[in-house]
Amino acid sequence: MKEVKNEDVSRDAYGANNIFKLIGSQCDLAVHATDALAVFLSQGSREAAEQVGELGLEAELQRSNSLDALRREFSDSPLREGVHSAINSIVEIIHYVRTTAREMEMLRVGKHAHLDQLGALIKSGVTSLANGYIRLAAGKTDVDDCVEETRKAEREAGDTYRDALSDLFNLESFHEALDAKEAHFEHKFMGHYLSAKADRHGAATKALIYVADIFRRREILRHLSNAADRVLIAGNVLHEVAAQASSNKPKG
Repeated sequence: MKEVKNEDVSRDAYGANNIFKLIGSQCDLAVHATDALAVFLSQGSREAAEQVGELGLEAELQRSNSLDALRREFSDSPLREGVHSAINSIVEIIHYVRTTAREMEMLRVGKHAHLDQLGALIKSGVTSLANGYIRLAAGKTDVDDCVEETRKAEREAGDTYRDALSDLFNLESFHEALDAKEAHFEHKFMGHYLSAKADRHGAATKALIYVADIFRRREILRHLSNAADRVLIAGNVLHEVAAQASSNKPKG
């Protein structure tokens, strides 16, 4: 889906204060955070990882401000409960994105094609989510294609996650690692900072490093899978909010 520019958000579709602007501010942060995560996963950029962390903290502050504004300015709105859920659902995505970046650095997990693919799918789902709320802010309630794109992103992320697990627990890779020279051993992500020692201490150390690497990479895959699940949940919330907005849309 082509990304919609955030131009209509400033238009007051439902009155002097557009309730959907509160969600839009969260979506903007989610788009930036998932974009930075995708860069980090594909390039290993330290700057991108730091940006993810900063955006995660900013999202928590923005959530507090948005929910406060929701209580003060939209206490009588029939959309209030749905918007509250929408804001929280988007911040949950950012939470898992931030956790992924932090733990990748902490556990020293390197780049991998499956991680790259998961990051791109999560980014795609969040972009579709943002597009849906941009439409709502412009007074349009037909967001079915945006919702379906979030669901498609989660389905494809689930397939990629299962492929990654299959590859991670592939015993053939383990057997190759045991027989590999140091360069090949390192290429298999068996722990680059231990690979030189492993070559000196033999199969037992290689096996230990291999298992440790499985646990490290499995942890990151789990966080990305959780992030994709939150994209699906946020997409379902978008569907519900759009239905509420449609039934409460001013006539004429």
